[in-house]
Amino acid sequence: MGNREREKRAKLSAKPAIEARPLAGRGIGAVQLPDGVQFYRFKKTGTVRLDVIPFKISNPRLHPHSPDGTWYERTYFIHRSIGAESVTVICPKATFNKPCPICDCRTTLDRNDEEEAKQIRALYPQERQLYNVIVHEAGKSSEVMILDQPRKGFGKKIDDMIQGADDEDQHYQYFADLEDGSTLKINVDELNAGTFKYFGATSIEFKQRKTHYDDSILKKTIDLDTVIHAMPYEELKDLFQGTG
Repeated sequence: MGNREREKRAKLSAKPAIEARPLAGRGIGAVQLPDGVQFYRFKKTGTVRLDVIPFKISNPRLHPHSPDGTWYERTYFIHRSIGAESVTVICPKATFNKPCPICDCRTTLDRNDEEEAKQIRALYPQERQLYNVIVHEAGKSSEVMILDQPRKGFGKKIDDMIQGADDEDQHYQYFADLEDGSTLKINVDELNAGTFKYFGATSIEFKQRKTHYDDSILKKTIDLDTVIHAMPYEELKDLFQGTG
């Protein structure tokens, strides 16, 4: 790409979206990937290096901070331990601004009652984020995979580093840019979530990329707005109340 063309292209910055986030956000349907596309999961302690790759957005309204019709993550919300089988479901209200019977129920409970206050906390939607990633790991191909992580344990670490960056580290905000992005060096450990344990990120560093991508990689990334599916209201209500 020539210098003149390079100067015209707006770099993808995560910073405007971070600054626009609510200070105290609240916060599986299902996340359904296309055939042949796989999730990447942290499966052991150690270090993982990966590149976050943007995707072409189909709904600009959902990504007002996109500089060029691409974005790097999709935020969604879940309710855990729902129904007799204790399943995880997409929250339609927090994710799509549509009615949610679980949230409706939560608003009827009494915060001053100890038992109902526990239910209120349990029924709050939890925030998660999806990313297209290329993992630099022995035995892994260079194919795009989907990383699904709780924002509190992953995305917020990235946000905090960008917000707290010194002048010489302002490039952090462009970590997902195709040409000027960074490789994420992630330290993974076994974490305790109270009722279960899982492998999650304990720290994230921004490292200089060895690979610079061009627009052709966008043909391999998944439009993350299209893979999140919430259950219809009545079906979710039946599941929640145990009548379905």
